[in-house]
Amino acid sequence: MKSNYIIIIGLLVATMLATTGCKKYPYINGNGQVTTEKRQLVSFNQVDNSGTFNVFVKQDSVFTATVEAESNLIPYVRTIINGNTLEIDTRENFRENYPINVYVTTPTIQGIELSGSGYVKIDSVDADYLQVILSGSGQMDGYAVTNSLVAKISGSVNINLESYTNTSDIKISGSGDINLTGESLSGSCTISGSGQINSYSFTQNECTAKISGSGNMFLNVVNYLDVTISGSGSIYYIGDPSINVSITGSGQLIKQ
Repeated sequence: MKSNYIIIIGLLVATMLATTGCKKYPYINGNGQVTTEKRQLVSFNQVDNSGTFNVFVKQDSVFTATVEAESNLIPYVRTIINGNTLEIDTRENFRENYPINVYVTTPTIQGIELSGSGYVKIDSVDADYLQVILSGSGQMDGYAVTNSLVAKISGSVNINLESYTNTSDIKISGSGDINLTGESLSGSCTISGSGQINSYSFTQNECTAKISGSGNMFLNVVNYLDVTISGSGSIYYIGDPSINVSITGSGQLIKQ
């Protein structure tokens, strides 16, 4: 009898906890009525998408964020300025029927970050310096003309980027891949994770390449290639550069 009483009390407590959890974290269901809301913003030069949204970044003369979503969900899409960064996220749980899109305009873009599972499209950026940081599981596509390009991938995100730059610094510490097209006068490529750098269509006059992980690089180098491999990943290259190489791992340097 006593054991039955304990079981009943346990079931009541579990039910109360489940009910409390449902009340604390409710889902907001989209109403199916898609509309847009244009928000005028103050100055920013960086964008961070930490949600599941599709974010489209374009240079223009004004600072705006236009949210396209079901009308009852729009108020929960946050576009907050924090320092020089436009942060796009939400504190709510959605069940949307249609994708949530955010169209961003700003005169100057220096940084793009994707820390969620969403999508970012960079539309024809022209900047002195551009840094892209990807730590989520989404995808980024873009086109950029810049004096200096920095790309850091620590998540499982994939990036497709066409860039024309004087210097480039590409680092992968996660499992994501970067597919590059365009050209760079002087480049640095580093892999400490399992992701890949695919850049046969990204011409580099000079390149310093380092692998300490299991990921592979595919490079197009014209004049000079400096290689350090201490991991199991390999470097495949096209072109006829002069080469300086140090290999202490199981990876290889292979001319294609």
